[in-house]
Parts: sequence; structure tokens; C-alpha cells
Amino acid sequence: MKNLTVKKLIRIRVHIMVVIGCLFYLASNAQVIPKKIEGKPSYEETVEFIKTNIAPQFFNEGMDGGAPWWLDKKGYKENKYKIKGIKFTDCVMEVQTEVTQRVIGLGLEFAKETHEIELFTTVIDFSKVESISWVSIGQTYCLIGLQFKIKGLNKELKMELPVGRIDCQQPIKWEELKDLKIFKAFNHLRKMCGAPEPVEF
Repeated sequence: MKNLTVKKLIRIRVHIMVVIGCLFYLASNAQVIPKKIEGKPSYEETVEFIKTNIAPQFFNEGMDGGAPWWLDKKGYKENKYKIKGIKFTDCVMEVQTEVTQRVIGLGLEFAKETHEIELFTTVIDFSKVESISWVSIGQTYCLIGLQFKIKGLNKELKMELPVGRIDCQQPIKWEELKDLKIFKAFNHLRKMCGAPEPVEF
């Protein structure tokens, strides 16, 4: 009888531990609900602004019409970026980007043209975004876009969301880019989601 009582207690304790574990898991993976900031655009307005101001298509290098392309060891190359979809669920943004690379080979391969298409999905939780920065890709006509720094996560400096294209033969005025409304909209979303502020000294 005593053994049965001990076994029951062990079973009950195990069940309690499982329930506690599940609750901790749910709490740590729960979606953060954006909070309204008085006198500022609402979450819905911010998301709508972002969706309507992210252009659908950009070129990494080269002008509309297909020339000039940039040259590397393979030949003349052009990367074409297209945002296929952008979705928000509370503080989480999911972006699908299609990258098409077109290459024309050099020398005997000059007439050979290849196309490669890759689809990338980027998921950003704005409740964890410590800071947002501009980055660029390219040599003549640069693709510019945003990287989202997650607190406590060291990652390679790369573009996570293409935003536009500029002539990067001229000096890029990074501070002026921070004044663009699209940059401010993402920062506003970050603040609504209660994201941590970067450590500054």
C-alpha cells in the first residue's frame, strides 16, 4: 500500500513537472503583442506603410534594360531581387525574396547564358531587434537594404531586406538614409514591440 502511494506521488510529480515545462515553453515562445504609442501611428498603419513602400523589384548591379552588367571571373553578371511576399503576425515579419542570377560567360563561353533562381525566407521578431542598420551590395548601382541586429546574437553583416537601389559610385550618405520614412517605420515597430535598446557608452 505504501509503495502504491509513493508511485502515485512520483507520477503526480512527473505530471506537474511536464505541465510546468510546457508552460515555460509556451511563455518563452509566445508572440509579443505590439503596444500603442501615444501620438504615433498605430501598428496597423505602420505595417500598411511598410507593405506599400517596399518596392517589388530591384537590380543588384546594372541598369533597367539589362546593361551594363558587372564583370567577374565568370563573365557578365546581373542579380535581380524580387520580394514575393511580406507578412506580419504581431511583432514577427516574414519576407520571401527571390533572387535571379543571370550570367553570360567569357571567351569561348560568351554565347552561353545561365539563369539561377533562389528563394529566401527571412523571419524577424521585432521584440528582439536591438538596432537596425543600412547595408549595400554591388559596385556601381548598389542594392541597399536593412539588417536587423538581434540582442545577444552575433551574425554576419548581410542584407536581410532589400529596399532600393542607388548609384554607389558617389559616397553613400548613411545618416541621410536613417531619415527615410521606411527606416523610421521599422524603428517605430521595434519600439511598439518593446525591443531592447542598444548598449551605448
